[in-house]
Order: sequence, then structure tokens, then C-alpha cells
Amino acid sequence: MIRQLASDLTEVLLRSICSTRFIYGSLGGLVFLGIFYFGYGNLDPETFKYRDDGVITLSHARNFVDYGHIGVDPSGKRLEGFSSPVQFWIYAAVYGLTGIGWDTFADIQTLLCTFLLGFIFLQFFEKNWIMGLMGGFFAAWFMQFHHSFYLWHASGMENPWTHVLFMGSALLLFRAFRGDHIQFRWAGVLFLASISRLDSIFHLAPMALTWALMWYSEYRTWRSFHLIGLAFTFWGIYQFWRWYYFGTLLPNSGLAQGIDVQQNISYLWGKNLDHLIESLRWARIIANSHGVWFLLPLLFFLPFTKVNRDSQFFLIITGVMTATVFLNPAIFGMTRLDPGRSTTFLVPFISLLLTWQFSQLQLFKQKNLVLSILVPVTLFIFIIYVPAWAGKPHPLCCSAVINEEIILEGEKFARENKLHRLNVAAPDLGKLSYTKLFNLTDLGYLGSPIMAHFRDRPAQQVEYFFNYALPDLVEVHGPWCETYRQLLSDPRFREMYEPIRESKNGLPEALLRKWPLVRTGIYVRKALITENYSLEWQLIQQLQQDLNPDHLWQYQKRLMHKSNLEFSVLILRTAYRFLPEFESNDQLEAVIQIFEGSPIEQYGKAILMSRHWRNWETEAINYLEERLPILVGSRVAQ
Repeated sequence: MIRQLASDLTEVLLRSICSTRFIYGSLGGLVFLGIFYFGYGNLDPETFKYRDDGVITLSHARNFVDYGHIGVDPSGKRLEGFSSPVQFWIYAAVYGLTGIGWDTFADIQTLLCTFLLGFIFLQFFEKNWIMGLMGGFFAAWFMQFHHSFYLWHASGMENPWTHVLFMGSALLLFRAFRGDHIQFRWAGVLFLASISRLDSIFHLAPMALTWALMWYSEYRTWRSFHLIGLAFTFWGIYQFWRWYYFGTLLPNSGLAQGIDVQQNISYLWGKNLDHLIESLRWARIIANSHGVWFLLPLLFFLPFTKVNRDSQFFLIITGVMTATVFLNPAIFGMTRLDPGRSTTFLVPFISLLLTWQFSQLQLFKQKNLVLSILVPVTLFIFIIYVPAWAGKPHPLCCSAVINEEIILEGEKFARENKLHRLNVAAPDLGKLSYTKLFNLTDLGYLGSPIMAHFRDRPAQQVEYFFNYALPDLVEVHGPWCETYRQLLSDPRFREMYEPIRESKNGLPEALLRKWPLVRTGIYVRKALITENYSLEWQLIQQLQQDLNPDHLWQYQKRLMHKSNLEFSVLILRTAYRFLPEFESNDQLEAVIQIFEGSPIEQYGKAILMSRHWRNWETEAINYLEERLPILVGSRVAQ
């Protein structure tokens, strides 16, 4: 029986591979690969490959596989510092099965998704494969000049999965609309598209609902609504799981970027003029980067085009997608790193519509004399104008390579001073966190909910940094020096840290005049240098030799009479370094009991339980909201 089943599966697979649909789809995939990679080969890889934010998502996935919780710290802290669930879960599965690194995965992701994008593109032309291949060549050529789409597609971020899943969803809906046939397993593809980014539902839902209405108008059945209802049910279940696991539906990536959807909607509802003007400005930039204006020539060709049901589908769906993209900045604000990065999926839709409408031109009808002039002229203008319009691509923000020096310096500092699992503060989290060598205080906010929470209250953020976080190594550069000018200028920074390297080169003169102590650089905490023989250094050495909570108990008793916040946090920081080891030895409960009755009991339990406790962030912030104003007031009084 098993042999027969294997034989049947093999026969089905061979039949599929030998089908016309698969062969031409594969040719389309190869066309996209050839054109895309020819263009990539003429660019400096360092300007667009391996962006830091993409590695952040993969770091969360590695943490889930290696340490059993979603976050970036080996020691703990449940955290959703990413906005691309599909990429997260794909890499978690791939890494769990193969162990491949983030860079290899990013390369495979770009290769696979480029092929799939071309494969899917050809499927729209199954009634005219040759026209599809010609159109695929044009579409791929056209897309590579939309730099926001083209470069982010190969950046290692989630963009290629979004491109493939949105186009795949459109293909399934197109086939259903064309053939009066719906399969409910398609709900899985629609669901994946809806979580390719956390905001994808904003774009996918209108497209799906529009299709459902078109279907109902055509066939007078409710099956279309049943399909999208099933897909949205999956989406709702996933959101419930997010809330259950993280304790909130707002990802830390949203908090870190200051995204407040509810407030933005209230601005629209209240007709806030400043918000509307700013949103329109960003919408214009996005429209230009995605080539929306190239849809205008369609108006000239409509009189010469066969407008059938299929054409209506493409026109309406692309119109709906364009509308939601225009609304995107009004609802979600400016996208981090690049205004158009989160909506690059629109470019394949525009390319598909242009190609489809061209394929529907009535070249051999009565008006062919006009077309014989109009078509060559239009193509000539496209070929000449599109490259000139696109210009040279600008380097994408935030390469993961920038972290290499920090990793090397962190390893060196830990090795020379016999330190276990440093806490490193830096604004670029990706590669740094992916190594799993360090715990992190993310100066870029994505990996640190507490830092993100106090981003608009710098005085309290500074007190949190010096009284609670107190990282072992700090790196700051570029615009982040402006962001953390108060912290870097605080006298405690020079008292507690010494530079490995620092410089004022590249910093604005206006910043240096007002904040003369601000520098770029890498700094290490003096208390952890071996020669200083501090209490914290001694405790770390004892735990490395004998991992026993009794050492923490002894220090707690020894310092209890001082009732001092500094010493309680010192013990907590040290315990957090060794948290994975304590937990693997079933000693976590004993460590938590150490802080009962201490000045930081609430905060300490939240931090130590952060990998297991969905409400850890709320408890920690409630504690800090009460204590930090007191510390700020005390500093002001001094």
C-alpha cells in the first residue's frame, strides 16, 4: 500500500512538472532571475544586502529555537521587536531543521522569491503563454528601476515574501473570478499574505473584499465571502495568540517607531490639517517611488483595449491596492528606513496591470493605424524615460556589517576580564543579537521595550540607563549621538565608562557647541575591568566557578543593611547574566526568592520571569513609572 501511494505521488509530481503551466511558469521564473540578478551584479552588495532590521527578525527566530522564547536576549524578555511574522516562522522552521545562518537564508530567500514572483506572474497569462513571457521580460525590466522595490527585495528583509504572497493571493482570486471555482485551501495563502507584515491586513482585506463583491455580483453565491471569512478567521486566531503570548497587540517595533494607529485615525476623523498635509506629502513620495504615475498612459490606450471581465479585475484590484498604499502614511505614519519600504508590493501589481493591458490591445482591428504609431512611440518613451526617471539607486539604510567591530570588541573585553555574557548597548541590533553572545540594551528601541517606552522622556530614560540597565559595553554613532545627547553628556557616563575608541568626527557642529561632551565611540564599564576588583566583578567570578544561587544570597545578606538600590540592581544584573544556566539547572525559583523583600522585588521578578511571563513588561514599567520620577527629582535637587 505504501509503495502504491509513493508511486501515485510520484506520478502526480511528474505530471505537474511536465505540465505546460509548470514549464512556462518556470521559464517566467528564470526570466525574472536573469534580469534581477544581472542588475544586482552591477551594484555594490554592501549598499543593499543584509540590512540590520532583517537580521533582527531572524535573531528573534533563532532565540525561539535555541532558548525557547521569542526575543533577542538569551537570558529572557519576551519581545516582538519585528513586524514580519511569515519571515519569522519560515526562518524558525528552516533554522530548526538545518541550522543555516542568517546570511545564507537571506541569499536563498531572495533567489527563491524572485523565481516564485516570475513563476506566479506567468500564470496570469495561461491563455497566451508567449505574450506572458514577453510581458514578464518587460515587467522584470520595469521593476528593477523602482529602487525601493528592487533593492528591498534583495535586502534580507521580509519584502520578497510579501511580494510573492500578495501576487499569489491575487492569482488565486483571479483564477476563481475567471473560472467560477473556489477552493477553501486557498484561505491558507490569503492568511499568510495577511501576516507577511503585521500591517498587511490593511491592504489585503480591501482587495479580498472587493473581489468577493465582484464574485457575488457575477455568480450570485456567497462562497467568496466564505473563503475570505475563513482566511480572516485564521488572521484573528493569530492575533489572539499574539495577545496571549506577548500581552499586547502593539509590537515593540510599533512602539519603537512611535506608531499610534488609533491617534492617526482620530486625526483623520477630526480632519487634522497638519496630519493630512504631512500624509499627502509622504503619499506623493511613495507614489513616485512605486511608479503609480506610469498608470496614466493606460488612459490613452483604453479606447484601443479590449476591456473584458479579466481586464476589469486587474483595473479594480490594482486601483484598490493603490488607494490603500496612498492611505498607508495617514494610518501608520512614515515607514522606518524608507517611506515606501512597507508598500513595495504595489510595484508588481502596477507592472502586471501595464503588461496585461498591453496584451489586450486590439492591434489588428480598425484602429491599428493609430496603434502602429502609438505603441512604438510609447515603448520608446518608456525605454528612454524609465532609466532616466529612476536615476542611480541610493544605498539602503543600516547594514548589518556595522556590528562586526562591536562584536569583536565585546568578545575581547569579556575574554580579557573573564566576564560572562555581557550586556551590550548599541542602536543596531541585528547581527549583534543574532550571535547570542550578549544580552542587549537596544538604543534603537526595537529590542528594548523599556527604552522604547521612555523614548520621549529622556530624563527618565537616562535614570533608567544608569540605575537599572547599566550595560557593560556601549556603542553609539551618527544620528544616535543626537538622540542620546543627554545620556552621553551626563557626568556619570564619564565616571562609569572609559572609551575603547571615540571621536567627534562627522558630528554636527551645532550639536557639539551645545553638548560638547558628545562623541561617537565604543565604551566599556570601568567596574568590570579586572584590575578594579569591584564587588560585581567578584560575584561574576564566583558564579562562573560555582553556579549556585547561594552566592547571590550571601551578597544580598551582606548588603541588606545598606537597603541600597544600587546593590540590589547589581545582584539582579548578575543573576540575569546567568539566567539560562540557572534555569537549565532548575534554580530559577531560588534566584527569584532572593529578591523577596528587596527594594526591587516587583521589578526583579518581572525581569527574571520575562521569558515566561506575558505581563513582565507591564510590571517592570509600572515599577519604573513610580521610581524614575523620584530619581529624576533627586538629580535635579543635586
